Amino acid sequence: MAEDRKSWVEKKLKGLDEAYSEGRGKLEERSTELLKELQGKLKEKESELLDSLKKGK
Repeated sequence: MAEDRKSWVEKKLKGLDEAYSEGRGKLEERSTELLKELQGKLKEKESELLDSLKKGK
């Protein structure tokens, strides 16, 4: 009986570990996407600012 319980707990822990790993992978992927998006917007704003400074001179 204790062996059945141990097996059940190990199975549940393995499932939780797999779900955690999958979730973490998705989170890292989304974070990378957002970072690239923000970097693109920053470059765009930087270009706009430089253009406006050049026109102002």
